[in-house]
Amino acid sequence: MIIPKDDLMKKYIPLIAVLVLFGSASSLAKAVPLVIDFEDVITPSYGYTSKVDTKSNDFIFSNPLPYGKGVISDPVSACSPACASNGTNYLYGQSGLYNMTSEQGLMFDLISFDVAELQPAHTSNLTSIEIVGNYLAGGSVSYIFNLDGIVDGPSGLEDFESIILSNSFLGLGSVTFTANNDYFALDNLVVEVITVSEPAMPLLFLSGLIFVGMMRRKAVLAAS
Repeated sequence: MIIPKDDLMKKYIPLIAVLVLFGSASSLAKAVPLVIDFEDVITPSYGYTSKVDTKSNDFIFSNPLPYGKGVISDPVSACSPACASNGTNYLYGQSGLYNMTSEQGLMFDLISFDVAELQPAHTSNLTSIEIVGNYLAGGSVSYIFNLDGIVDGPSGLEDFESIILSNSFLGLGSVTFTANNDYFALDNLVVEVITVSEPAMPLLFLSGLIFVGMMRRKAVLAAS
C-alpha cells in the first residue's frame, strides 16, 4: 500500500518538531569546569575541622561516622606525627568512606582528583582506594587505585597522588570513595557540572507537551 505524501508529512512533522526542540534544548546544556580544593572551608586556629560533613564549591562530602572527618589546613598542628601535606587545605576522613554529591542535585563528570594516606601510622592498612560513580540515570561504574604508601608530612616527599579517571565517570549523580577502612585524604577534585541554561527549560517543556499531545491523539485514533 502506498501512503500519500501528505499523510506522511502529517504523521512525521510533529515527531520532527519534538526532535528539533529537544535537540535545541540539549545544545543549551553545558559542562562547567570546577576544581574542588576546599580553600573555601574556614578551619579553626588548631588547623582542622572535625565531626562535620563538608561543603565546598557547592558539593557536599558526607561521611556516616559522627567523628574523624573534616578539612585539614595545618597538617603539623592537626596531627602527630604530621599528616599528609600539599601546602593547601584538603579533605580527610576516617573509616575510608566519603560520599560526594552536588548540593543542587546536578549531574556532573568526575575528571580527576588527588589522594593520599593521612599519616605514616596508617599506611600499612591503607593500600588502595575504590571510586564508585553512581550514574544519575541509574547504574554505576567503579575503579580501584593502588596507593604508593608514601606520606611524610611537609618534609619534602610527594604525599598526594593524582588519579585521572576514564570517560566512564560521566553523567554522575554521586561518587563514593572507599579506602580500606582507614584514614585518607582527598584534594583538587576536577569536575564538570552539567547545567541547563534558562532558555532551554521552556523548550524542554514545550517538546514534552507536543510529545504528550501526539500520544493522546494516537490513542484517540486507535480507539475510534
